[in-house]
Amino acid sequence: MSSADDDAPNPFAASPEEVEMEECKLPGIARSSKTKHAGAGLSRGVQSVLGGVTGGAAALIAAPAIGAKEAGAGGFACGLVAGVIGAVALPVAGLVGGVVQIGSGIINTPEAMYASSQGKEFDNSTGEWIFYSLKNDEKRYLSPDADAALRDHIENRKKRREAAGGAAAAPKAAVKETGLYDTLGVATDASDAQIKKAYYKKALKCHPDKHPGDKEKKQEFQAISAAYATLSDPQQRARYDSTGTAEEQAGMDPAVFFSMIFGSEEFERYVGELQMAQLVKGAGDDVPDGAELDFRQRRRAVQLAVTLLEEIAPLVAGEIDKPSFVAAKVAGAEELVATPFGATLTRLIARSYLATANAYLASGPAALYQSVAEAAHSANNYAKAGGTGVAVVSSAQAADKAARAAEEGDLVETETVDAKEPIDKATAIIVIDERGFWSAQHYSSRDAASKAFGSLSYQYASVLFYGAGDQGWTVSRRYGTPSSVAKIEERVAMCPPSLTTKDLRDVALNARKGIAMESMVEAAWRVSVLDMESTLKDATSKLLRDTGVDEETRKKRARAVKSLAKAFIKAADDAGHEQTWQEALAAQIGAQTGTYAPQPPGGASSEDV
Repeated sequence: MSSADDDAPNPFAASPEEVEMEECKLPGIARSSKTKHAGAGLSRGVQSVLGGVTGGAAALIAAPAIGAKEAGAGGFACGLVAGVIGAVALPVAGLVGGVVQIGSGIINTPEAMYASSQGKEFDNSTGEWIFYSLKNDEKRYLSPDADAALRDHIENRKKRREAAGGAAAAPKAAVKETGLYDTLGVATDASDAQIKKAYYKKALKCHPDKHPGDKEKKQEFQAISAAYATLSDPQQRARYDSTGTAEEQAGMDPAVFFSMIFGSEEFERYVGELQMAQLVKGAGDDVPDGAELDFRQRRRAVQLAVTLLEEIAPLVAGEIDKPSFVAAKVAGAEELVATPFGATLTRLIARSYLATANAYLASGPAALYQSVAEAAHSANNYAKAGGTGVAVVSSAQAADKAARAAEEGDLVETETVDAKEPIDKATAIIVIDERGFWSAQHYSSRDAASKAFGSLSYQYASVLFYGAGDQGWTVSRRYGTPSSVAKIEERVAMCPPSLTTKDLRDVALNARKGIAMESMVEAAWRVSVLDMESTLKDATSKLLRDTGVDEETRKKRARAVKSLAKAFIKAADDAGHEQTWQEALAAQIGAQTGTYAPQPPGGASSEDV
């Protein structure tokens, strides 16, 4: 006789992810949890903790966006909570994993000492000690067999998910209009992933950065963004399908926007495809699994190592002298540093090259100094990633508050307070900012307006304006702190002449949207800095650990990498951008999404990565 417990899940059964990893046939995927020695155990333990922090930051960024996509404003709030939970839970899980790794490393220390004395290094994918060879890695990850293994893995992943999802969904009903689908070049029954991929590809081609001054491309980009804003939102898409109409809105997915700015095609040669870009293109129903992401990351590092070796080969072989090499690379980097974003990213690449090459060439006290400096740099980047995560929460909450304020009540005044005349007869307006809830009071008489202003609560900032709608409004009296009064005057200047409460709250909402998006993109940048630096150091170190060549050749490679890095830094300096990448980001968001994005506070440096 069976009991209810017979159907209960087995707590010791392998998870779907563990089953996938066990069945995975992708080259180089780790199937051993063995840790090579105590030092590596400590290192992997720390990496596990830091990986948890990174994962938490990523969760903080991604969860609100996913929630908003699935359930609108309510989903955004729920996603925000989920992101905060992830930002706390993942580091804790990383700490537990770190303790396990440290213990495992202590056990394996004697074997490690012997293998290291032979010049071997530990292969995490096999749990064995090997003589590292870049050519072997190239065969493993960049061969046609590796490509075939990846294709098979993706096909099997899709089949498993289809089987887990049950019967196929019912055919979609005919839509009223197809204009927005045509703009993105997708079918009316396209999945979320297909819509996002189409948007990404089209937006990348007509991005204004690639066509400066081209009004047609800018309009095309805005049309693509507006189509995506509607079709990526389930509720908006359903209404468009049934009525053929869509709200006028400027849509921009922060992750896609980030990928287009920082992950441009010119940089793929040097940093590969960012992990965030991989997730963006695989969003929705085509998200890559852990094994696939792991394989792609390993292959990315090997490809970058091979590419870097090709880049420095003439100098290493003595086919060109150092000054000529540097001059050629400075000239070749002109396209990379053409924008503030590009100059910042070029400096990041150069810094990673220099750090890895210097660490290889240094010895004695210099080596210790290099190690301490790198540890401090990494800690600073993690702190910045965490700080921008907090900013995302704050700006998202402010945007949500502004959205609620914009939706409250009858916000379009039709008559003056004192004489009950049409508001176009008003000669005075009082604008009040009740901590984010804006209101406008229209008066036919300036005396009446002045008297009303004097009796307002001292709790909130307010400004009295004189004038007429068709002639503009000028300040007569102010109450509040200089910053709060300045904000009111700034908002009024951005409103149409009617200057209703709805106008004020719409402007405030657009401002908050711009700030929120700026925070999200900067947070995505901070997380991707961690991705790029670790990948670049891994790729560069492969050239310097390669036992397929002698030590003198490896030293020549290190010196050539330093020369390339110095050429990149000179190219970035020669570009002479006056804007920081943060200022350029604010301008891009304001110009391309129709939202207000203020300049970031002073003190930011173009080298602030």
